Amino acid sequence: MTLPQLALSTFVLVLGSLVVLTLLTAWVPKAVVYFQTRMQPQTPLNTTPLVRENVELDDRTLAAITFVIHAEADRLKGPNMKVTLPLNPSPWALSSQMRVLPGRISNS
Repeated sequence: MTLPQLALSTFVLVLGSLVVLTLLTAWVPKAVVYFQTRMQPQTPLNTTPLVRENVELDDRTLAAITFVIHAEADRLKGPNMKVTLPLNPSPWALSSQMRVLPGRISNS
C-alpha cells in the first residue's frame, strides 16, 4: 500500500465516521420522542367526572361532617382547645384515664 492510498483510505474512513456520527446525532431526538410515547399509558388509569351528580347524604354522614367542622372551628379558637391527642405517650394514655378538655364539657 502506497502513501497516497493510505491517505485516501484514512480520509474515507474518517469522513464515513463523521457521517455516521452526524446521522446518529440527528436521530437521537426522534428516538427520545418515540420512547416517551411508548412509555406513557394511552388512557388514564383513574378517571373521575368533572361534574358530580347531585348526591344526597344521609343523616349520619351529615352529622359526622358537621361534628368535624365544629371541632375544627373550636380548635382554631385558642391553643387550649385541642381536638386530637398527640401520638407520643401521654399521662392520660399511660394511666388509662379520660382526658378532659377545658371548655368542652357543659353542665346542662
